[in-house]
Amino acid sequence: MQIIVPTGNVISKFDSIASSMDCQIKRTEQQSRRLAELRDTLLPKLMSGELKVNEIVI
Repeated sequence: MQIIVPTGNVISKFDSIASSMDCQIKRTEQQSRRLAELRDTLLPKLMSGELKVNEIVI
């Protein structure tokens, strides 16, 4: 069985791509949590009539 060891250049390029993807995943997770918080805050108020859709300013 042959083991292929990548060069430093290949490792560097992979690290750059993986780091970029990791940052995007973290941003997406943060955005998802924020949207869930907004949903959990607004939905009960909308369902109870305490807040009307045309009153919401984003």
